[in-house]
Amino acid sequence: MESLKTREMTQPWEGRKHMWKIVCAEGPAMLYRGWTRLFTRQAITWSNYLLVYDQLRSRVVLLRNGDPVTTIDKIAMSALTGATACIVNTPFDMIRAQIQKFDPLQEKSMLSALRKVSNTHGLAGLYRSLPTRICRSTWYSVATFAIMDRFDALPKWMKL
Repeated sequence: MESLKTREMTQPWEGRKHMWKIVCAEGPAMLYRGWTRLFTRQAITWSNYLLVYDQLRSRVVLLRNGDPVTTIDKIAMSALTGATACIVNTPFDMIRAQIQKFDPLQEKSMLSALRKVSNTHGLAGLYRSLPTRICRSTWYSVATFAIMDRFDALPKWMKL
C-alpha cells in the first residue's frame, strides 16, 4: 500500500482504474513492498520519542526542584523531542522516499538506496527538506504530547 500511495502522490492522477491495473500487473506483492522501510522509520521515530522525552522530563523535574512543571516546559520538551526525532529520522525517510519516487522495483534495499543518494547528492542530500520537516514534526509532537497528557494517556513513567 505504501508503494501505491507514493505513486498516487507523485504521478499524474489517472483514476482508480489505473491504480488497479498497476496492482494487477505487478501482483499483490506490490501492496506489501516498502513495509520494511516504513516499519524501520516508525520504530526509529517512536524509540527516539520515548527516549528523548524521558531524558528531557528527568532534567526538567530536577531543574524544578519539586515545583510543578509548567505548560511551557511541556511544550518545550515536546518540541525538542519532535525536532530530535526528525533529525534522526530524516535520512531514513529520504531514502524511503527516493526508493518510492522513481521505480520501486529498481532499488531493492535501503543500503543500495543510501549509497545512491549519498553518491548523487552527498551526505547533505540525506537531510534535504530538514527545516520543513522539523517544523512539521515539532508541531506534531507538541499536539501529540498535549493530547496524551490531557487525557492521561502517557505511560506512568513519562507522566509529570
